[in-house]
Amino acid sequence: MFYSAENNLNASYWDTYIPFVDEQMTSGYLRVPDGVELHYRFYVPQHAIGLVLVMTGRAESTDKYAELLFELYQNDYAVVIYDHRGQGRSTRQCKNPNIGYVTDFEYYVQDASAILDQVIKPLNLHNLPQFLIAHSMGAAIATKLLVLRQQEFSAAALMAPMYGIAAPIPIWLGKTLAWIKIAIEKICRKDASYFIGQGNYFPVAFEKNHLTHSKIRYSKFIETHAKRAELQLGGISPRWLLSAIEGMESIFEAAKTVYIPCSVFLAEKDTVVSKSAIRHVVSAMRNASLYQMHDSQHEILFEIDTERKQAMTSIYALFNKHTLTPVSE
Repeated sequence: MFYSAENNLNASYWDTYIPFVDEQMTSGYLRVPDGVELHYRFYVPQHAIGLVLVMTGRAESTDKYAELLFELYQNDYAVVIYDHRGQGRSTRQCKNPNIGYVTDFEYYVQDASAILDQVIKPLNLHNLPQFLIAHSMGAAIATKLLVLRQQEFSAAALMAPMYGIAAPIPIWLGKTLAWIKIAIEKICRKDASYFIGQGNYFPVAFEKNHLTHSKIRYSKFIETHAKRAELQLGGISPRWLLSAIEGMESIFEAAKTVYIPCSVFLAEKDTVVSKSAIRHVVSAMRNASLYQMHDSQHEILFEIDTERKQAMTSIYALFNKHTLTPVSE
């Protein structure tokens, strides 16, 4: 079993991982009914034992997941990843492309379903078992996708899922302020703007970040966005906030219908999403296991090696129960 490690990242990231994504993975665009073009990438090894759909978090891109994609490939998994609408290389929907925007959270779910139908189905000709690895907002979208399409997946790994936001103000106040901001924009006939306190992308110093304890992994994320400015995404709009809240509010009831094996990872030092909301939703799932990562911040897949490897080992153990040929540890 291959595990990527921090001590190899300086040598491997730009020389191996990014070239794998850029040059070996097939890249394309899927146009969905409302005209948005979703950027996607995929790679199928010759002796693939399963197919993993990777669903990113808010403000992320396919490039950021180069390390994970290469690791999965090295372990004989076919990989598919795409950029959510409004981020990465997918269509940006505001005049200011830095603004995080979506009109309805269900668009994210519909986009994921379109990727299943028009990218994965034609790709998976050998009926490989299909899996999900989804982070944060991507995990919230994945949970809703499973309600509709879980019969197409063998198992899912949901990393620090965005079932609730660890907001600095009460949710009701956030919704009220968002509606006021939207009303002002409509009256003044202005394009979508940032929610209060939000702004364009800027790199946060590692010492002030609340995402990971891994300095090297964090530095690669910052480097990638510096070299590839088109991937940058700033803060959220009032419309995104309202859409996200509405999407999260319906997840608990939806989760009651999810029956496939799900490993849900909760980062104990997470200050981005609500840990109590994660516990609440997991309690509703029929076949879910909760893994509490005691020393992790929000981005478990980009944490220090001890935390990341613990999570990946659990993920491989889950997937290994359903792959065509079990992988040796």
